[in-house]
Amino acid sequence: MSGRLVVLKQRVLMLNGGEALYRVLPKLIRCLLSLFLVLKVCGTLSEVS
Repeated sequence: MSGRLVVLKQRVLMLNGGEALYRVLPKLIRCLLSLFLVLKVCGTLSEVS
């Protein structure tokens, strides 16, 4: 039951905020990529030392 509600909410959000999502998504992807790169660099540095 709760799963169906979540799906319905997601569909409504997609319909209402479709344009906003397309504007925000590239920024979100860039943030995630930069965060991943930082974590990767920190991981390699800790492995080296």
